[in-house]
Amino acid sequence: MRRRRKLERIKTGRNRRSLRIPIWLWLVLAVFLVFLFINFFTKFWKSKDKLSLVVNTKSGDVRVSTFDPVLGEITNITIPGSTQVNVSRQLGTWKIKSVWALGQNEKISGKLLAETVTKNFRFPTAAWADSPAAGFSEGNISSALKAIFGPYKTNLRIGDRVKLALFSIGVKNTNRVDINLANTTFLKKARLTDGENGYLVQDDAPENIMVVFSDHRIASGNFKVNIKNASTKDSLPGYVGGVLEVLGAKIASVVEEKTAPVDCEIIGNDSVFIRKVAEIYSCKVTNKAPEGSFDMEFRFGEKFAKRF
Repeated sequence: MRRRRKLERIKTGRNRRSLRIPIWLWLVLAVFLVFLFINFFTKFWKSKDKLSLVVNTKSGDVRVSTFDPVLGEITNITIPGSTQVNVSRQLGTWKIKSVWALGQNEKISGKLLAETVTKNFRFPTAAWADSPAAGFSEGNISSALKAIFGPYKTNLRIGDRVKLALFSIGVKNTNRVDINLANTTFLKKARLTDGENGYLVQDDAPENIMVVFSDHRIASGNFKVNIKNASTKDSLPGYVGGVLEVLGAKIASVVEEKTAPVDCEIIGNDSVFIRKVAEIYSCKVTNKAPEGSFDMEFRFGEKFAKRF
């Protein structure tokens, strides 16, 4: 009888041990998959480098928020909407509050605003977003969630959004700095070309503002850059070199080459450094050692000059 019951259990499969995965293991696997997903869909914040985000606010002002994971700080710099700027891509002189809409009309979205901020203020910026992204720098959960999941135009990916929100929520109020350029010597009140009152950008940028954009890794690495100018704009190396110096690099050489109808190319063997600069200027990247004792070679021509 016992033997018969044993045979029946074997036939029906009741004697087999069922494979059960502990709940904790499922949770670990889920967290791991979420981690992979976030990192895979991250464009800008892939390390401990600073990230500067240009935001088109509802008021018409432009906010440049810099997130510093090394110091655990967030700095918000407000550019008044009535500030007159020289718009990139040779699109003329406008108030900065109009540049976002101009970018939409030109079919390049917020990229035009980021390029214009970099050109006029020497703030190294590549990431841009519409007004809901202001929630990343406000520090409350509600605004952060809207900034993560809200529908708005931006070149941030979902990984960037999640990381920015988590970082922002963890930053103490004492580590949040708000600067309005209207209250600094960076801007000067003046009557603008349209006859209205506003602000003009001054050449001498305050040191305490520019240091906000200095990249810890680049500044400590003593990176030397060789600029090769193949355009007809003699002043262009100074503009580009100024932005690289704000990052912390050193302009070791400027070479004037024969004019060429090319855009821009960055050559270097430090992938993090060249990627950061390439994101700012949308340049082709060649990952190899540059000529001489330089850490980076930045070459640009007429095509780049026309879109600067």
